[in-house]
Amino acid sequence: MRTLLALPVILISFVLVSSPAHTESATYGVLVENDTLGGTDRNYTNGFALSYMGAEDNVWPIMRTLASKVPYVDSDNLSLRQGLVFSHAMYTPQDISTPTPDPNDHPYASSLKLGFLVNARKGDHTLSTAMLDIGIVGPSAQGEWLQDNVHNLINVQRPKGWDHQLHDEPILNLTFERKHAWRHDLETPISPMQWEWGSSMGGAVGNERTYASLGGYARIGPQLGRDFGPPRVRPGLSGTAVFDNPSDVNWYLFAGLEGRAVARDIYLDGNSFRDSASVDKKPFLGEAQAGVVVQFGQAQVSLGYVWRSKTFKGQQEAHQFGAISLLLKR
Repeated sequence: MRTLLALPVILISFVLVSSPAHTESATYGVLVENDTLGGTDRNYTNGFALSYMGAEDNVWPIMRTLASKVPYVDSDNLSLRQGLVFSHAMYTPQDISTPTPDPNDHPYASSLKLGFLVNARKGDHTLSTAMLDIGIVGPSAQGEWLQDNVHNLINVQRPKGWDHQLHDEPILNLTFERKHAWRHDLETPISPMQWEWGSSMGGAVGNERTYASLGGYARIGPQLGRDFGPPRVRPGLSGTAVFDNPSDVNWYLFAGLEGRAVARDIYLDGNSFRDSASVDKKPFLGEAQAGVVVQFGQAQVSLGYVWRSKTFKGQQEAHQFGAISLLLKR
């Protein structure tokens, strides 16, 4: 339990140290992904994230220096943001009623991570994101404790197979992503609208996940800000943990598709240096998402539905889950 409480303390300390006296554009966020919202209870069962993104161009000097060294990133006129993401994720097999899980089903696993995040925006149409995740997978991530208490609270069956979860292992993972967006005006019989489509490419390397991704997204609404869509728990196709509200009340619809080539996934491959539960993962997977975003004043709420293709051999059904996020500006 002490491990679970330590990372939020680090997050709060970072916010207090890095925030200037006036950070009107700093953004705080909370994000929940849960399979119950998608009508299921299996595999990727819950994701949770707390985020803080500092004011634009209020970054440590070393961040701008590092940004200028990244290949294919034009360092002239870059707008930088830095922040932190504290996240937790849980995975279970389809049948949680047996103390001895099916060895061909998804292993029990949970992770607890602190991510150091930098966004580099070039104009209104290009966004580069780098994120370093540090954390742990295994019993110290407190997945069993969290799921037991939530299931007790809502009076549903407690999972019985957590004794077979992955062992404790430190996580060190680096993610990089580049987005390009193209925006157009659209005349409708009701009122003028804007629509945007964009591309996304990136990848990750580390003992948690190693993959390459390629995808795209689209948005449509009365007025679109510069936020590239709502946030997601990675490796999902994520927008930004900030938002730009062009009016007091605003909304837009969004949709996205992404494909990933996966070389390493600790939640399926098992522990790196110890024998543990594991399954044969599929090397390629696809993901689709759609939803709505509503913005009012200094707040943004998003509601989305996500479909993710089967990730391991023998998996009976694809992943389906909902995603809800709340962002608040200060």
